[in-house]
Amino acid sequence: MFATPRRILTAALTALTALAAVVLLVLGAASAGATPSAAPTATPSTSPSTSPSGAPGPASSPGPAADARAAQAARRHDVVCTRGPNGHLVDCPVHVPKSQRPAGARNSATVADPVGNLAALVDTRTWTTGGGNTFPGAIAPWGEVQWSPDTVPNRSAGGGYSYGDTSTTGYSLTHVSGPGCGAGGDIPMLPITGGLPSGNPNDATTKFSNDNEIAQAGYYSAQSNQPNTITSQFTATSHSSMARFTYPSGQQAGFLIKLHDSQNGEYAPSTANIVNSNEISGSDTSGHFCGEASNDGQKQEYTAHFDITFDQPFTNAQVIKRSDGTPDAVYVTFDTTQNQTVQAKVGLSYVSDDNARLDWQQENPGWNFDTVKSAARQQWNDLLGRIRSRAARTTAPRCSTACCTRTSSSRTSSAMSTDSSWAPT
Repeated sequence: MFATPRRILTAALTALTALAAVVLLVLGAASAGATPSAAPTATPSTSPSTSPSGAPGPASSPGPAADARAAQAARRHDVVCTRGPNGHLVDCPVHVPKSQRPAGARNSATVADPVGNLAALVDTRTWTTGGGNTFPGAIAPWGEVQWSPDTVPNRSAGGGYSYGDTSTTGYSLTHVSGPGCGAGGDIPMLPITGGLPSGNPNDATTKFSNDNEIAQAGYYSAQSNQPNTITSQFTATSHSSMARFTYPSGQQAGFLIKLHDSQNGEYAPSTANIVNSNEISGSDTSGHFCGEASNDGQKQEYTAHFDITFDQPFTNAQVIKRSDGTPDAVYVTFDTTQNQTVQAKVGLSYVSDDNARLDWQQENPGWNFDTVKSAARQQWNDLLGRIRSRAARTTAPRCSTACCTRTSSSRTSSAMSTDSSWAPT
């Protein structure tokens, strides 16, 4: 009889993911390097100012200022579990004790028959902590967007998430699984309640919990902003992602888009544009993967363009600017009195805002979250169903379907696994 053990799938797909991540990073750096951008000055944010759009102003010449600005951003939310001088990982959170792992990771029951819905069996939190540095968010096979949580105090290098963390900086659009150094974490988006937080908007965090968290292939859900709990759900198509944010009743619903909180900092002015009462576009420029600023004279930087649209209109929208007049963040609010759930679709491009918009327009023109979720799950089941092992029985939830998803998950990176921060034994 053919059964489906997870461990075999896990090892096979991890290698594919790492390869995909390296290829995209190289291609992204090459295209960005062809038209280098000027670096901004290292000026901290001042009091927010409002504007319907935020085109960048004049930028200073590249040099120490850009490096200082990136270093300041990196210190804001320290990245952990990075590669040391000897090539080994250092400053990693300890493995999560078995008693504190999700129920699926503690389940050692056996199954005698093949499992039909492998995507639901996957737990994408596998290897997120203790050196794995993967990310749990929803993604389509070889998908472009990795809309996934970034958590603190242990924001892991590349993956951005550690199981057991108690706060989140937001759900950013790009992640890389297990690089051993800072990468991705571009354009975090943080659902909040109440008014715009004081101080630097890129420093804003809310509480985060693993309670009621669901992390499967093609679907992710988590709760944050306690005690005024917001439930965030995510799924994806090949070049875009979709989300549902359910706000608590009686609270002002807010949504903060950060333009200066990439893991490796920013190396050129960000852009932001409030397109209409439902849509925002913009970009930020990061790079310097594993500390490499230049390779053969070519800048190792890239610009990530985004376009996000919502199914409810803004009651207020503002571009928050830095003291040099360039965009620092975007903050919008919604009226959720009649409908507490706000849906969003986002596209990502390394070419232009318009291309990012085309991603969600062409692949997800409607607003049916469950339909997109079902399609993503089917894609994963089709892929995972190709892997079978000859065995009479197999341990059910701790199998390697998880890493299968990880290795097949992204053009830029991937992170789908089954046991979370604990490496399978």
